[in-house]
Amino acid sequence: MLIITLITIIILLIIYIILNYIKLNKYKLLFNNINFLFIIFDVYKNNKIKYITNSVKSFCGYTQNDFYKNSSLFQNIIHPDDYTLFENMKQNKLPIKAPIVIRWLKKDKSVIWVEQDNINVYNKNKKLVAIIMTVHDISFQKQNELSPQEIKKLYKESFNNATDCIFMHMYTEDGLSGKFIDINETALKWLEYNREDFLKLKFKAIIDKSNTVSLENKFQTIFHNGKSNYETELISRTGNIIPVEINSSNFIYKDEQAVLSIARDISIRKEMENEILKNQKLESIGILAGGIAHDFNNSLSVFLSNVDLAEAYLDDKEELQGILNDIRTEIIKTTGLTNQLLTFSTGGMPVKETASISDLLKETIKFDLRGTNIHFKYDFVDNLWLVGIDYNQISQVINNIIINARQAMSDKGEIIIKAENLNNNISDAILPADKKYIKITISDNGIGIPKDIQSKIFNPFFTTKDQGSGLGLTTSFSIVKKHDGFLTMKSHENLGTSIFIYLPALSISDQNKKLKNQKQVIKSSGKILVMEDQKVIRKSIVRMLNYIGYEVEEAEEGKYAIELYKKAQMKNDPFDIILMDLTIQKGLGGNDTSKILFEYEPEIKIVISSDYSNDPVIANYREYGYKNVIIKPYTIYQLSSVIHSVLSESS
Repeated sequence: MLIITLITIIILLIIYIILNYIKLNKYKLLFNNINFLFIIFDVYKNNKIKYITNSVKSFCGYTQNDFYKNSSLFQNIIHPDDYTLFENMKQNKLPIKAPIVIRWLKKDKSVIWVEQDNINVYNKNKKLVAIIMTVHDISFQKQNELSPQEIKKLYKESFNNATDCIFMHMYTEDGLSGKFIDINETALKWLEYNREDFLKLKFKAIIDKSNTVSLENKFQTIFHNGKSNYETELISRTGNIIPVEINSSNFIYKDEQAVLSIARDISIRKEMENEILKNQKLESIGILAGGIAHDFNNSLSVFLSNVDLAEAYLDDKEELQGILNDIRTEIIKTTGLTNQLLTFSTGGMPVKETASISDLLKETIKFDLRGTNIHFKYDFVDNLWLVGIDYNQISQVINNIIINARQAMSDKGEIIIKAENLNNNISDAILPADKKYIKITISDNGIGIPKDIQSKIFNPFFTTKDQGSGLGLTTSFSIVKKHDGFLTMKSHENLGTSIFIYLPALSISDQNKKLKNQKQVIKSSGKILVMEDQKVIRKSIVRMLNYIGYEVEEAEEGKYAIELYKKAQMKNDPFDIILMDLTIQKGLGGNDTSKILFEYEPEIKIVISSDYSNDPVIANYREYGYKNVIIKPYTIYQLSSVIHSVLSESS
């Protein structure tokens, strides 16, 4: 029995040895066929390689046996200039697992570069006993690696030869006061400066002053998010305006925040957008022309008949008052028609005013759906926030969307219009988390938009209609973007389409302000100079101002207005305000007249008046020194409110 047991133990021992031999050879087979070296280097006893993979010969020309027989061979293949690094590794002066890059001398004395990853092995006394190494041949990478001087040269050439304008400046809270650090040659050419003069400037020196206010918010975004993308206008040394799209990001320069900006010239794109706006307006006017003509004819009938009646009832004060009220109501309605047409003029930046989005939606949609069999339903939340918008431009956006909906439903069906408040806890990923928005949803039950073309609907000139240029949504997208808003869409074929408009809500302080009472004349007194070249309009303005309580003098162009202003100053009987039309057909215009007057009297109070204009002065009037703006046509209530607000500010 004992013999059988011993025999069994011997057999099991033989099987164990065989299995371990097979296992060891499997690992050897694995290591010998990998494309890098695996080395075990004994540091504790004799500084000798205990194991090295068979592929070493293809690395350096020496065999495994060469290393096993010659204990100093491994040290000898280290390039003399790199031997100190190798010694530091052996003496445990390098971080654990720290890769080192050194040179080896091959058997034929040629040099190869290797990257060596090390794992240190310690005994129970925490003494380094061995180093396990993996070694990769990186000669090819090193041959193609650039020197620091080459890298610096390549960066400088790329920086200066870039087709975009690149500049760096220090970060400041207002975004405009930071001094420049560097600028590329392209930017110097655009802005017409030499490098020495440019590096003395601050960022605001190259920004057109009409854009400075909006940029402060952009630089707050850079500070909080690390980057920002925005459109603005650069101004060259000689006054040339260059519309640009800028991508900015922050970085650390000498332990302080700095900004890197890359500006791309978008002049051609802006020209195309303007052409798109013109063409789209013509298309939309064509669609609405019949309805507008019909409504204007109705209004003209009301005017003519009531003027005749007014003459007949001159002695009947009560009846005459009723007739005049009817005329006033119809004029206001006709002004709404005119505003619809004015939205198709060449609009620049928005001329913003405090507005109720619900009032705008009701007014515009009722107008757009006249004469159709389309039903519409409103779904507005209570206490809808106020917005700061260009009333005419946003009306055009709604107009374009409703026209698309009408065509998708063949002038029959239902449109649902929703408006809601979105606060900071919104789930819409496209919106900044630190702002409040109004969300408008316009949904139709038309034919919908096929999925394969949905990504193209905001592209210029894209259309699926037999007639039309496909510019409506492109225009709308552009207008909403200029309001710092967003425009998106969701559609299902044969089920309908929903368009989503997001517009920034006014701040809490502005929300608390009531909309102006348009039915109250604010009586006051003072002396006003009116500059208007159209005699009939000028006469009407003078009458309104006289009724409000002001003393008025009038001029039909700039030179005479300047003369009247200076005379009044010399007599010590100055004007309190100048009400000035910007567009003068004959003589000195509003902008040129203002420049002369501001030089003469920097604190002069000028209110500018104009019809809808693409002049940036209208949208950014305070940047040009003006106190307020009033858009034609306006009522006596609006005129009294604007003049009163300017006088109140000064007092």
